Amino acid sequence: MMPALRLHYLYRDDADRLTHGSFDFSNPEQLGVKQAMGMLEPLLIGEVFIIPNRVGLPALDPVDSGEDDDYHEVESLEVIELESAQGPIFHEFIEKLRRFKQQNPEEYW
Repeated sequence: MMPALRLHYLYRDDADRLTHGSFDFSNPEQLGVKQAMGMLEPLLIGEVFIIPNRVGLPALDPVDSGEDDDYHEVESLEVIELESAQGPIFHEFIEKLRRFKQQNPEEYW
């Protein structure tokens, strides 16, 4: 079994309907939840949001609005075990978020 992190996030539409989803990351550094959240939280928009299409995650919008900038809310992270190392490495995701923040400071409040 290989260590991994599962990111739980959601999309809230204009009618306040929620669509929940998750994404698994390889975790070769064997980060714990507290350490991983410490890396993630400073890179979130408004302390809770990501724009999945802009950082390599699938959007959860069940009705494609045609918008690439739909905000999704990060709910939590959990440590899991996977059969094999699959998916992107969590640290690489953090680097994508860093680059996004540096290149798009107007998105952050």
